[in-house]
Amino acid sequence: MVVWQADDGCHFVIFKTGERAYRCQFFYKPDKQMGTGVSEYDDLAECAVALLQAQAD
Repeated sequence: MVVWQADDGCHFVIFKTGERAYRCQFFYKPDKQMGTGVSEYDDLAECAVALLQAQAD
């Protein structure tokens, strides 16, 4: 699991769920979690980029 916080208070999380399986989400408050709309990625870089793009939108 990778977790980090941006300067604006947004928290990002990437979970490894299998051999080549990743899930991600971001949130400003724990009760309002958001994601990319994709349930699972098979590439870590793609997962991270999609997460950052979703938050930027």
